[in-house]
Amino acid sequence: METIDVQLKKYIFNNLGIKSHREILLWKEKRDTRSYWINNISEAAKLIISFKNKRVTICGDYDTDGTSAITIIYRTLITLGFTKVNCKIPRRFSDGFGLKTSMIEDIPDGLIITVDNGIAALEAIALAKEKGLTTIVTDHHEAIVENGERLLPDADIIIDPKAIPNSAEYNGYCGAGLAYRLAEELLYTYGNTEQQKILKPLMSICAIGTVGDVMELHEENYWFVKYGLDYLNKGITFVGIKQLLEQFGITEIDEDTLGYYLSPALNSSGRLLDDGAKYSASLMMLDNGIKTMELAKFTYQNNNRRKTLKSEAVEKARTYITENSLENAPAFVINLPGTEEGIVGIVAGDLSDEDTGYGVPAIIVTESKENPNYLKGSARSIDGINIKECLDQLADLLVVYGGHAGAGGLTIKKSDFETFAKKFTQIVSNYPNSSTKKETKYFEIKPTEFKDAIALLKEYAPFGEGNKKPVFKTTTNPIPVKTQDGESSVLLLGKDKETVKIILGEDTAAIGFKFGKEFANTESDQKANIDEITLYGNLSENVFRDTVTYQILFKTYNAKYFAEQLTLF
Repeated sequence: METIDVQLKKYIFNNLGIKSHREILLWKEKRDTRSYWINNISEAAKLIISFKNKRVTICGDYDTDGTSAITIIYRTLITLGFTKVNCKIPRRFSDGFGLKTSMIEDIPDGLIITVDNGIAALEAIALAKEKGLTTIVTDHHEAIVENGERLLPDADIIIDPKAIPNSAEYNGYCGAGLAYRLAEELLYTYGNTEQQKILKPLMSICAIGTVGDVMELHEENYWFVKYGLDYLNKGITFVGIKQLLEQFGITEIDEDTLGYYLSPALNSSGRLLDDGAKYSASLMMLDNGIKTMELAKFTYQNNNRRKTLKSEAVEKARTYITENSLENAPAFVINLPGTEEGIVGIVAGDLSDEDTGYGVPAIIVTESKENPNYLKGSARSIDGINIKECLDQLADLLVVYGGHAGAGGLTIKKSDFETFAKKFTQIVSNYPNSSTKKETKYFEIKPTEFKDAIALLKEYAPFGEGNKKPVFKTTTNPIPVKTQDGESSVLLLGKDKETVKIILGEDTAAIGFKFGKEFANTESDQKANIDEITLYGNLSENVFRDTVTYQILFKTYNAKYFAEQLTLF
């Protein structure tokens, strides 16, 4: 009989799409030796170094990936002794995504390096060439397609594995990942050993950008994040990131820290303020601890405001879905007047989430601050439905759009919105396998096996897109504990009593957030006296006052009570 170690490894390998641990080691070997080839990367480094004493302008994007990529290239060039480095980030509301002609008009001469954008900036790159500027485009978005033809900008060098087929061994990079590979090429080819030391803290920034942009954690991305997390936990990162972690009170950092704390926080200023991304970029680029502390506090405050605005907008969207009986719709296209432009993307992400949302593509739009006749929006998709391909089919209805398989941005005339919404929903409903939701595969486990399973999970972390965190199923008899009202199988925790804790063993427990109302009015209620319970969720390790508890964070459960049998979801 196979041990839990062997069984769980098979489950993890299946999620990763591999057959053995050897494949992960091969990814590591290729990462460590920089063997993943990317066309034009050495040519780009050679061209960049020729501008060491000339003007270099880095043009990025306003999201976490964009500001991470800008940070990586900026710090690399400064480390190599470049003296005339400038950065430009489009204003979210005034400019929108990507390189704009207005940005080019402000650049008098020199070299432009785009990061996390540029592949769709045909007009802006054309203007740059007309002005005699040298341009290098590094991007991970797909190219514009017209009449079946892929249109590329007239740049001197393009690095974009997504837009140019067979131009790289691996094409799953985000903007920060490609920026890191370019930084490596520059530092190993033209830098010295001392200068190359910056690559470790730069890897921590690359990890933040990779998780923040929800890239698949396969091949080189897997090791970008694994190494990046190691450096973050060792304090090998920049002062602004350390100070932001302090604002959250976080000392142990994992992939969830990047996805649920750092990345959303770094995104928040750019979501709420027209030019807010400059604050996040500065937080990562500056070494002045006094200034970065101000920026860390500012970022933390903006993140709290973002969370409030998001909650309000999600509630409006869910109410709209319920009132219009759209719960089983193949897709959502919703106009939320009054919603901040910078919030629509995370609202769409909440609705499309396959675990906590509806598991279908979602587009949320709101009024454009620049043009009252336009709506601006964001799209989020699910596994198996390429949102960019869907938008390509509706290009004639869109003023501007862009994106990749999982996410996109768009601007549309108000007069075209209803037509667009109907056509988009129809395209999704006709998409191959669009109506087939993936069934969650649970790994069955006993509470006594939690400790060993968690140890194995640490070995194969990070988990995320493309390497889904295992979902466990455990059936057990809870251990009653004494409370002020008598014995109970359930403890209600927190100020609002919405967190449930169920003791499963001496060092094992189950934790459920926002389940308090489902477990009776008080802890003494007979409904809380559980005979047997089946729990579905993720495993985690909690350390409190040197005491370790191995727990399952359950999202769904099935309970049998002493007095009656109830099934709650």
